[in-house]
Amino acid sequence: MDFFKGQDLARRNTHLLVLLFIVACAGLILLANLFVSVFVFMGLPSGSAGWLDYFSSRQFLFVSGAMIVLIGTVILLRWTQLSAGGAAVAEMMGGVRVPPNTDEPKLRQYQNVVAEIALAANMPVPGVYLLPKERGMNAFAAGIAPRDAVVCVTEGLLDHLQRDELQAVVGHEFSHILEGDMRLNVRLAATLKGITFIGDLGRMIMWSGRRSYRSRERSALPFIGLGLWLIGSLGVAVASLIQAAISRQREFHADASAVQFTRDSGAVADALKVIGGYLPSTHVSLPGVREFRHAFFGAVKPSFWSWTSTHPPIEQRIKRISPRWDGRYLERPMIHYPKAVIGADTPEKARMAAAALLAGSDAGFVLAQSPTPSPVDAASVECDSAVAPPELTPALFGALSEPLNASAAMAALFTSRDADVRATQLELIANCKLEGLASELAKIEQRVSATPANQRLAMVELACAAIRQLSYPQYQNYKLLLKALIRADSVIELNEWVLFHLILHYVEPEFVRSASRPPKHRRLQQVNKQVTCVLSLLAHMGRGDPELGFAAAVADLGLKDPGLQPLAQCSVADFSKAVDDLGLLFPLLKPQVLKAMSVAARCDDDISPLEKELIYAVAAVMDCPVPNLKLGGS
Repeated sequence: MDFFKGQDLARRNTHLLVLLFIVACAGLILLANLFVSVFVFMGLPSGSAGWLDYFSSRQFLFVSGAMIVLIGTVILLRWTQLSAGGAAVAEMMGGVRVPPNTDEPKLRQYQNVVAEIALAANMPVPGVYLLPKERGMNAFAAGIAPRDAVVCVTEGLLDHLQRDELQAVVGHEFSHILEGDMRLNVRLAATLKGITFIGDLGRMIMWSGRRSYRSRERSALPFIGLGLWLIGSLGVAVASLIQAAISRQREFHADASAVQFTRDSGAVADALKVIGGYLPSTHVSLPGVREFRHAFFGAVKPSFWSWTSTHPPIEQRIKRISPRWDGRYLERPMIHYPKAVIGADTPEKARMAAAALLAGSDAGFVLAQSPTPSPVDAASVECDSAVAPPELTPALFGALSEPLNASAAMAALFTSRDADVRATQLELIANCKLEGLASELAKIEQRVSATPANQRLAMVELACAAIRQLSYPQYQNYKLLLKALIRADSVIELNEWVLFHLILHYVEPEFVRSASRPPKHRRLQQVNKQVTCVLSLLAHMGRGDPELGFAAAVADLGLKDPGLQPLAQCSVADFSKAVDDLGLLFPLLKPQVLKAMSVAARCDDDISPLEKELIYAVAAVMDCPVPNLKLGGS
């Protein structure tokens, strides 16, 4: 699958969303003006002028302005909530974070599957969330960019799918992450909330006006509420059409991408067959899923009309992957879940109680589990372990799932071989405010040093997922510590820049909210200076002729050769500024730059681990998935 064309398509779908939204708002504003004219006319004595006479330009401007302000305010508030990151969206939907050190077999298997798909996709491991007590088999990915993404599945999905089928569903969600669908989903949810809020407001006014209507004083509130509710109902219908128009084809594409991640079309088809033969299907009972239903793996509610459904029928999705399907579904025994949580009279309390259970707290927080055995092979789940990269030892691979161990492993990558500098660094680590970090560093440093250079990248990606479990004060102290370790020798080396930016880019969004920058440069010629700096540094890093490597990379981009910059002009500061500017390229241009970087690095017919890490770090800063560059050393 070409994820970069998918990102470009998602950007064009955003333009379609804006167009459809403008048309929908224009229609709702016109209906609101008609309602106000009829309402004013009905309140006048008989024999008055016709209701169209009250459709004045002054009234039209007033009503239209009020509607625009109302819809715009709701969209802005909703966007503020949803753009806080994938974790905020998942928790808003009722999801709870799966702790990295969980002993629950099915949750551990779920974490392992997410980590494996992340390594296969060359991206950081996203946050892992669960919708507890949801028997429907569904999942979604949320976030603004890959660096703040999370994956969330229902408990029913974990209980009823085999491991390879779970991989297929997770791979489907990773496709949405890499293709930029998550940002589109957030924009769509915020936009549609502005449209549907009119109906919600009308419903509230109707109910608040019932008491005054029943009293002696007749109130006009119920009629106003009824009118707004009718207008809002039309808005809901329009919102459903917009959701369906944008999301249906993306699901077909994500199913195909899941085949690429898992290398197993049968697993993707089997997952859909299990869902198709399961009575609750993909339905989710949480009240807040309506506006975000287009982001799920399957339809969260049944749809009476196919043209308003946000997802294609399961049958069509299976036939796209398995054209020779005989029409038979796979059946699994159904597990029944408790409907209520003790003491959980609000969604927030229910989420906290479920989180307490996941964290290993008193099981009395929730109702007893159903005694029905899981249809999934319990033995295989119990002994499940993630498939580690071949050069990472199982002990190190397991240690990287613990936040403190992962923090110590990353700190070990910054320790110097120079005795004096190392002594200074160890003193900084001993005096930092992360209790136990120094002792963990002593235990894990030798294993980190023994890790081959071509596996450092996988180690960083796994460790970052665990470091995100630190508290905010712990992370701030840890970031200050890494900066101090880098400055201990008063020189910032290129490998230190690479590692620090990888860690910063993958962990920072968990704690600090940063606005995603819109693309700015439509042509490579607009960033010719920055491209020259980046490619020159890559050409100098190899053992071959830098002039030939640079010329080949520039030719690959189709640019006029500006001449190789001397190594002295390719400082880390200039390189960092150039990479930051390249992050403003449009989606289809970013992989071209990454490919040209690989050409420059391959001028000696080999790519060193540092060159590979550098390309991945640039891709991370550019918020761009790494294309298939056939990099060596993997």
